[in-house]
Amino acid sequence: EVEVVCNDEAMRSEGSVADVYRRRLTGRDVDIRVHDRLPTAELAALFERSSDLVHFIGHCEVGGLVCPDGRLAAADLDTCGADAFFLNSCGSYHEGYDLVRRGASVGAVTLTTVLDDQAVSVGTAFAELLASGFAFDRALSLARGEILAGRDYVVVGDGTHRLRPPRGVADVFKIGRTDGGFAVEYDATAPDSAGRRYVDPFDGAERPCGTAARATVGPAELRELLERRSSPVRYEGRLRWTDELARELAE
Repeated sequence: EVEVVCNDEAMRSEGSVADVYRRRLTGRDVDIRVHDRLPTAELAALFERSSDLVHFIGHCEVGGLVCPDGRLAAADLDTCGADAFFLNSCGSYHEGYDLVRRGASVGAVTLTTVLDDQAVSVGTAFAELLASGFAFDRALSLARGEILAGRDYVVVGDGTHRLRPPRGVADVFKIGRTDGGFAVEYDATAPDSAGRRYVDPFDGAERPCGTAARATVGPAELRELLERRSSPVRYEGRLRWTDELARELAE
């Protein structure tokens, strides 16, 4: 079960992360539920009951997570039944730390103030990556590259935790333009599977996960490569997806 909570009207556009989870988790037995403007008692009950992930969108102040009727301090919860969480709100580290102390395995939090539009960018990218099988650490590392203040996002708890296992390995491309072609770097990770290997997309050789493969390719070869994958790709400073970039390069 994935619970998406939007307690801030100004960040309602991030509420679309529910659609991201639905799309990326298609074919899996996962319920996605959306909650708007939850009061403190209902938000507390949501954290205390069993779920796979709580994705909270809103604000955090000294007294806790902001609700229409006050503040919810994670320290006041009896337990945390949510296995994982993302508190996409300003300065949510202490609330996240208390959620882990009360039973959560892992969470993503912020260290300081984050602008609303930047929070939306990180939250949407994080949902895409997490639902695609990336571990918390890796998903947040890639997602926070979307903004200049990305280092304000950190993981508390077990960063190797996944919402679901990937189909194959969790892989990512990094692409830059060269004279007449593209420099492509491919990296596959399996932080919870020591000794795992992946197939190099350029020459078909087996390589250990965590060792990047690199090649320089032409436009046609790049499009063909991207069309065969369904992976995130860092291109011109933005995190994209291979199918999206392949269509763009074909235009």
